[in-house]
Parts: sequence; C-alpha cells; structure tokens
Amino acid sequence: MGNLSPAKPSAVIWLSFIVLAACLTGVGVSISRTVILGQEKQLMLQGEDHDRRIARNMERYLRARIEREMAPPEVVKAFQNLLLGLTDLSSYAIFLVDRRTGSLIAHSALPMVGLPVSEVLRRVETLKTGMPGEAMFVARTGEDKLVLVYTTQIPDIRQPGRIQWTLGVAADLSSLTRAIATLQDQVAAVMAITALAITLAALLGMVGLHRRFRATDRQRLLEHDTALRSERAQAAHKATLAAIGQTASLLAHEIRNPLAAMRLGLSDVLSRADNLNERDRKRLSLSIKEVERLDTLLSDTLDYVRPAKLSTQPVPLDELIDTALEGQEPLLA
Repeated sequence: MGNLSPAKPSAVIWLSFIVLAACLTGVGVSISRTVILGQEKQLMLQGEDHDRRIARNMERYLRARIEREMAPPEVVKAFQNLLLGLTDLSSYAIFLVDRRTGSLIAHSALPMVGLPVSEVLRRVETLKTGMPGEAMFVARTGEDKLVLVYTTQIPDIRQPGRIQWTLGVAADLSSLTRAIATLQDQVAAVMAITALAITLAALLGMVGLHRRFRATDRQRLLEHDTALRSERAQAAHKATLAAIGQTASLLAHEIRNPLAAMRLGLSDVLSRADNLNERDRKRLSLSIKEVERLDTLLSDTLDYVRPAKLSTQPVPLDELIDTALEGQEPLLA
C-alpha cells in the first residue's frame, strides 16, 4: 500500500520558525535603531544650527561693543547683564571664556563666573564644523549632563592675530538622550511583541497543520484497513472457489466414467435391438441424450472452476426449437 504516514512537522520546522522570528526581530530592531539614530542626528544638526545662530547674535553684540572702543571689563559687564536679562535659557547656557586664564568671565548662570572652564565642561566627543575659528563638541557638565557646545573665537582688535575670548553656547542634551533611550526601549518592546505574535501565529498554524495531518493519517489508515478487509474477503472467496473447483473436479471425474459406460451400453443396445418397436427406440435415444446432457452439465461444472473463453455463433431459431422438441417427444407420446 506504500507509505501511509505523511511527513509530520519536525523539530527543524519549529526551530526554523523561532529563527525566523529572531531574524525578524533583529532586522526590525536594526532598522528601527538606524531610523532613530538618523532622527537623533537630525535633531543634533538642528541643535547645532540653533547654537550657531545664538552664538552669532551674541558675537555681533560683543563686536559692536568692542568697535565702540569700550574697555574689555565694560564689555564683559554689559554682556553679563545681557545674559542675566535673558529669561528663556532653561535648556541653554551662554558663556564667555578668557583665553589667557581659561576661566569663565561671563555666564548665563552667574554662580559659574570665575570657575575654570575645564571644571564646568569636560569634552566627550568633537563634532565636525565647516567654519574656521568655530568648534562643535559634546561635553559633560559638572552636574553630569550631556550638552552640545558651539564655540567661536573673539579676536583682540588691539592686538591683531590674538584671540581674546571664546564665546560658547551649550544646549542641554539630557531630554534628547532620555527621549532617544525611551524610544529605543519602546521600539525594542514593539519588535519583541511582534516576534512573539509571529511565533504564536506560527505555533497556531503548525498545530492546525498537525491536526490536519492527523486527520489525513486517520483517513488513510481507515482506507487501508477497508482495502485490507476487501483483499482478505477476496482471498477467502478465491479459496472457497478453489475448494469448490477441486470438489467439482473430483465429482465430475467420478460421475463421468459411469455415464460414459451407460452411454456406450445404451448405444450398443440400440444398435443390436432390431426387434424393438419405434416407441422403445425413441426412449433409448432419449436416454442416450439425457446421458449426454449430464455429461455436458459436468463439463459446464468444470468450466465454472476454470477460466474458459466463451465462443458464440449464430444458430437458426427453428433448428434450436426442433432440437428441444425432439428431446421431449418420447415423453409427449
């Protein structure tokens, strides 16, 4: 009957679904991380541009005071008063550094004035900038906050070629860092849930497929059992026919010999009995025909147990009827 059991889901298939879910999660997290980093870079560029605009406005203010030939302390004092008058600096800091001492001489947070800039800002990563005299870098403050710092040089007009001050703008990156970290966690959670959903869907699909395989298996087993029962019945029928054939062959052999003797005897009597009347002759002829009919029945019985080719030929109906009537004529007289 061939292989009855279809290929059932194996551990390899389950493992492939798990690997697929892991790959989807990894690819999704990687793509999401790339998108997030792209967004972070875009926000950083916007922050750089914002810092640069603020610094250039402050630079114009300082250059205007310097060109009026104000004394440096007066310029610094005016700049500090300007910073103290600014109100919307919750996430920004503007400062002025004396290049000779390396200390803060002006700051939007007054308590910072006088501190060394190296204590206030510790450079973490230097960023590229396209303008000479400008610098852009990420630093960590004394409060352990990340800030994006833009600085530009303020030359000393009294001594050409000498840099007198460094003007800087620092933008707080803490909120951006927290937002990026939160977004990364949310994306990772979404991808994990997606992978879990894919795995569960695959699990349900495999369970349904397994049940379908089991139903198909049961159906094939039922069909196999039915076919086996049919084959057994056919084998038993053939065995019965073989037994009947052997019995019929034995009986036909035992009966045919006496019938042959009877036919020979009757034929001999019919050929020698000249003094028999016509009625007795017909009865003897009928007896011989009946013996021949029995012999034909025995032959037909033997044909039942062995295959025989049927040979047909046209017979005149009148002749067939006359033969039947001649066989029954002695009985009708």
